[in-house]
Amino acid sequence: MNKKLRELSPDEIFLDSTEIPGFSRERLEGTIEKPIPRNAFLAFGTLLLLFGLVLYSRALWLQVVRGEELTQRAKGNYIETVYIEPPRGIIYDRKGVELALNEAYTDEKGVIQYRRILRHPLAFSHALGFVGRLSKEEFLAHNIPGVSDIGKSGIEEKYNDLLRGEPGSQGREFNASGEVISEGLRINPKQGHNITLTLDAELQEETYRILDDIVNQGSYKGGAGVVFSIRDGSVLALVSAPSFDVNAFS
Repeated sequence: MNKKLRELSPDEIFLDSTEIPGFSRERLEGTIEKPIPRNAFLAFGTLLLLFGLVLYSRALWLQVVRGEELTQRAKGNYIETVYIEPPRGIIYDRKGVELALNEAYTDEKGVIQYRRILRHPLAFSHALGFVGRLSKEEFLAHNIPGVSDIGKSGIEEKYNDLLRGEPGSQGREFNASGEVISEGLRINPKQGHNITLTLDAELQEETYRILDDIVNQGSYKGGAGVVFSIRDGSVLALVSAPSFDVNAFS
């Protein structure tokens, strides 16, 4: 049986989803799909092709044009981790006067180093002690990369772990001549903890002057003196003669 075909009206093709029950908007029912134009695919493909050509051209230039130059440069370059020495903590007297502090300078590689100095080197030489380079035995015992100095005597030795701080580091690329070509991420060092003593700088200086005069005038081989507080028993001055210039050891 032949059925007569009839044309569909626009109202029957573009149905209003709000008038038909059961349509689910989440599943895109009742909507009309619109295909992506062919021109869009062509444009996207062209962009990918251009991007690939740029990368290929860059790689070709580095490998062919500058290949020999970069190879020779890489052979002469080397990368090493440069450790940045931390400044030691400051030592103060009971009144906040600086007794031991740091003098900064720059080495041949441009890295900041510190020289330990005392403001009253003769009067405090025995009490505070001095800082010096790590020996082989000390290096093996402590094994702290970036720390080359250690307290050798006195307060500097007794509280070395507290005063020394934490070293920083930075990766650097050098050429065959030792010149810095590039630098990596820098981790700054952390200064050591400051400490305050019960010693009185002014009293310490005067006590040392008196003791040194007595030793020299009386032809004694040496002597020592200590001053205590009658209130709490804290040490206010601690000297010994003959003394030495601690700063010369730095």
